[in-house]
This record gives sequence, structure tokens and C-alpha cells, in this order.
Amino acid sequence: MKIVEYIIDLLNICGRDGISFRSICKKLSITGYSEKEDLLAVLNNLEREKIIIEYAGKYFLYKNAGLVEGKIKRHERGFAFLIRSDGEKDLFIPPKYLNGAYQGDKVLVKMLAFKDGESDEAEVVKIVERGVNRLTGVYFAEKGYGFVTPDDSGFGSDIYIAKGRALNAKTGQKVAVKILSYPKNGSPNGIITDILGNPFDINTQVQSVLINNEVALEFPEGVLREAERIDEEISSQERISRHDFTNLLTVTIDGDDAKDFDDAISLEKIDGGYILFVHIADVSAFVKEGGKIDKEAYKRGTSIYIPGRVFPMLPERLSNGLCSLNPNVERLTLTAKLTFDNDANLIEKSFYKSIIRSNYRLTYKKVQAIFDGDSALREEYSEVLYMLECARELMHKMLALRDKKGSVDLGVEECRIFFEKGELIVEKREGIESERLIEQFMIAANVAVAEFIYYSELPLIYRVHGKPDGDKLLTLKSFLKACGLKAPQKLEFPMDFQKILVSLNGLPIKGVVSDVMLRSMQKAVYSAQNQGHFGLNERCYCHFTSPIRRYPDLIVHRILKAVLEGRVGEILERYENTIDEIALNTSDCERRADLIERDIDDLYICKFMESFVGDFFEGIVSGVTSFGVFVRLENAVEGLIPLENLPKGRYEFYEESFTLKSNKLSFKLGEALVVKLVATDSSSGRIYFELIRKL
Repeated sequence: MKIVEYIIDLLNICGRDGISFRSICKKLSITGYSEKEDLLAVLNNLEREKIIIEYAGKYFLYKNAGLVEGKIKRHERGFAFLIRSDGEKDLFIPPKYLNGAYQGDKVLVKMLAFKDGESDEAEVVKIVERGVNRLTGVYFAEKGYGFVTPDDSGFGSDIYIAKGRALNAKTGQKVAVKILSYPKNGSPNGIITDILGNPFDINTQVQSVLINNEVALEFPEGVLREAERIDEEISSQERISRHDFTNLLTVTIDGDDAKDFDDAISLEKIDGGYILFVHIADVSAFVKEGGKIDKEAYKRGTSIYIPGRVFPMLPERLSNGLCSLNPNVERLTLTAKLTFDNDANLIEKSFYKSIIRSNYRLTYKKVQAIFDGDSALREEYSEVLYMLECARELMHKMLALRDKKGSVDLGVEECRIFFEKGELIVEKREGIESERLIEQFMIAANVAVAEFIYYSELPLIYRVHGKPDGDKLLTLKSFLKACGLKAPQKLEFPMDFQKILVSLNGLPIKGVVSDVMLRSMQKAVYSAQNQGHFGLNERCYCHFTSPIRRYPDLIVHRILKAVLEGRVGEILERYENTIDEIALNTSDCERRADLIERDIDDLYICKFMESFVGDFFEGIVSGVTSFGVFVRLENAVEGLIPLENLPKGRYEFYEESFTLKSNKLSFKLGEALVVKLVATDSSSGRIYFELIRKL
């Protein structure tokens, strides 16, 4: 019998008791050093393949070990949770059962059993992979050594810095640390790689977030060299294989500060309806599957946008150059030609490998000004004026149709953070018609492509949005009741949610309700299984329109092109067994990017509000908790009035009614208050208010 088969059979017999290396050697009559080395290599290989597992000095079949894999999420109080790889409910890990595991570590745990059966508690039995290799924190020098207190208070330990490894850092400076080792006993050992500076400086704080999240600030040399080698000229063979749309009147419409333009539109009004052309940059023509650019793009998964800066998924030569639909240059695209009737019902769709030439680079502000009657701009862009007016007409009909279908238009209140002439500005993001126009056209293209591939019975990465969770729906119903709103009995369909929002049009509390409603819903993710999109009330949905900044869109392009080129068999062979993994990776990358962007936005909001400490503001109660009251200002900035900043009294929190009461005062959602800004804390991203009076 082969040794591998013997080992598997042996471990199967041992079951949950396992067997030691020494006992395996004895069973196989192995005594020599070299034979033991060979056996150990076989065991290590089986462990890498997740067939067996070694822990506590014994080997087990992976399936028999009864272990759960996941990542550690530590709390500053010492305990932790295991975020399970299988997506099941998190497990609680008491401090004494962490066994040397730190923040972000990939681990295996065993469930802890109590007298009355299994609990949701677990113990770490094996650290599979360390989660943190580099972090930032504040340095403190001692005699002959130093230590760094990590910015992440949940990391689990200070980092020991031996003599000669401090890079001349001084006490109180923010530094970047590379972890050299994780000793079994004592703190992790590290070396300072960069001195970042004053911990209270906004640029230092932003840099810390980027380092802690291992954001790639530059592209590897090999990736840049591959990008430089891409031919800029469109070959005659490429032209022959594509539909020529260069004579179509075409425009891009983006934000003022946009640098990459991956979507353009053309529109014709016809008898009985409209023909909309959505042209999307054909990134797949330049990013070859399996190449260095492709592998780096897959690793990044998405571009990361922070105020005044972007960390792109693709090198600049592609993102701002060859793939960007700049005006007056020919570009390779994929085009969705969508024909609508007069009521904006889609009656025909077709797709093309294409070449376009954008005529104008427009911005949301300019288009909105044109819609609002700006005579100078209407004169300047007279060539596209009729097309824009027809596009506006179609957009409003699309919105009316969406309202009729019952898609959920949350309109969540957000801050817009930007720099103007070097000055940081934070204001409430206001939705305007021109933005909605592009949004609706892109949604239409995404739906059309998703349906086309779905009914072609081919693999695809869908953008899915599941139905709201049952427990969260109960919370939402309690919340609506506390606001004095009547919710439908079941809250089952998108239209049920939309009716509530429509009833609140023009009321200050609508933004608060939208936030809570959003939290009651599942997060949209990428999936190889078509589960529909609840919020949009669509049976099929995917991301097709932003391949410069999102990897799933690039995959969708490759699949669509294969269909157009008659390479269906190739797509089945290539993606049938890999599409799940790609969807999972891109969802993880998106989640990571969202957290980074949110953390950095919080830093800038705190920085902006610093200059207003001591000022008075009007706001509404956006959240009520046992530890205080959240208040949202007119500019969408949210802060907390902690209990100690409320008038003296014994406060009790009533969860069912979302109310905080004392013997003299009560606070409930949607109430108007006057508050004083008393502090900002960039380390937590929190803003603190003091109550002045109720309005």
C-alpha cells in the first residue's frame, strides 16, 4: 500500500483521538533520520492540501478533527471573535483561549463544550497564518529598548523594539513597524521601517490607515513594464472585428475631478421610443488573462478612492490613457444598444465589440447647469443639446417605471469630501438629475448584460442583493413604530420599503429611516449564483460598466466578448470551476476598500470639524443608544452626545421604542436639537456634541 493511502487509513481509524508522529513512525517501522525527514515531508504536504491537520502534538484527518477555520477579530478588552471562513455565525473566544493569536490571524479553533452541550465559544488550537506583518503605532523609548503601541487597540500587544531597530524614532512619534517574529511567550518583536511623524497630523493618520491595510501605493515594476509594452495603435485586424460607432454623437459625463472615463453614451430619439448606446471601455483588449497586469488587478480587486487621491486597480497608462474614453480619440469599447418604447420599457437589446470617438467630456455640474437653463453652456454645447434633453426625458421615464416596479430608492444621506483650491470641504452630497441620468443608463446596461448571459446559460459574476434578514426586519419594524410610522405587516417586497420612503418625502427624518432601512438589508456582494437584486427589484444584475476600476466588470467583459466571438465552450472550460473563487475574492476586496475609504473619510470629517469646536449647530436625533444620543447635522456629519454631556439625570434606554429617558428629559429619533461641538477624536473617527436645548 502506498504511504499516503496508509497514513489516511491510519488517521481515519484513529478518528478524533489522533496519532503522534512517533506512533506513525512506529507503525511504519521507521527509525532512520532520513526516513523520518521523508515522512515529515509527506505529512506536511498532506497538511498543505488540507487532507490532514496537526495540532497538540497529534495528526488528524481534517474532516475528523472537528475544527473550524476563520480569522481573529480581537477586542481591546482582550476577548476575540472568530469570523468563520464558512460564513456561519461568529464564535466567541475568551482571552485565556486565544493561545497566542493576534488580530487578523487565520486560525483553527475547536468548539468548547459545556455541561449542557456545545456553546458558541471556542479555543484556538492552531495558528495557520499570521494576519499582520506590518502596522503603525506610537513609539516609546526605554533604556536599551523601546516599544510601539499599535493604532489598532484590538491588536493584542505592544510591539517590542530591540536596541538598534528604532530608526532614530523619538518617543511620541507615529511609526511603521515590520513584525519580525511572534514568540510563544512575550510580545511580538519588530523593527521600525518608517517614521511617519506627528500622530495628530491628518497626513500621518491617512498614511497609517493605508499602511495598516497594506494598500499598494505603487505598481510592481513588472506590471508597469507590461503596460508600457502595450501597442497604442488600433490594428487593422482589430478594426475589422469591431463595429464602427465613431460617427455617433457620443459624450462622457463624470464628476469634475474624474480622471478615468470608462463609460460614454449616445442617444437617438426614434418614432415610438429611444435608442440608447452605452459604450464601456474594453479593458479586456489590453489586460490579457493571466498576465502580470491581470494578476495585480485581481489582487487589488478594485480601485480605492479617498479625498484628493486614488489608488487605481490598473496602471495609469491604462486607467488614464489607453482605456480611458477621452474626447476626440478612438477607443476600443463594448457597446450595449438598448431600444426602449415611449414608456421606457426595454424592447430590444444587442451587444457589440466596437470603436468609438467621444465628442465631448462633460461633467455632472455642466449638464445640470444645461438642464437648469444656463444660456452660455447651452450655446457652447449646442451640438449635444437635443441629445441631452432626450436623455433627460428617457431618464425620467425610467425612474417612473422603477417607481412603478417598486425598486427601493434609499437616497442615503452622505458627506461629500473634497478639496477646493487646497482647502478641505465637507458638505452634504446632493443628488442631481445629471448624476441620476448616468446612474439609470448604467443600471439598464447592467441588467441587459446580466439577462443576456444568464439566458445563455453561461457562468457569470452577478451582483446580488438578498432579501432583508428576518431578525433585522423585526428591529426595523420596531424602529418605524418608534418613529410613529406604520409598516406593512410583512415588509416582504421592495415596494413595501419604497412606499414607506415615499411617505416621508420632504421630512427631515427620511434620511434617518433610510439609514436604518439600509442596515436591515443584506449587503450587496458578488456571486456566481444568480440570486437577484432586491433593492433594484431585478431578477438578474451584474456589474458591466466600470472595468477600469472593478475586476468583476472585467470578467463580465471577457465572458460577453467570448459569446460575441463564438467562444462559448472556452468560457465554460475556463470559468465553470473558478467563477465562485473570483466572486469571493472580489467581494472581499470590495469590503476591504469600503472600510479603508470609510476610515479615511472619518479622519477628514474630524479634521474639517476641528475648526468648529465651540460652535453651535442644529441637527436631528439620528440614533439613540444606552450610552448617548447620535445627532446628524445639516451637512450630514454625525456625532454623539454621550451621557455625560446630557443634563444630569438617571437615564434609561428603552430598546423597543428607541428612546432614552430620564425623570426630566426624553430623546427619540427625528427630534430637532441645538448642540455644541465640544471635541473631535480622529483615532476613533468620532465627533462629540453637548446638548444645548431641544427645538
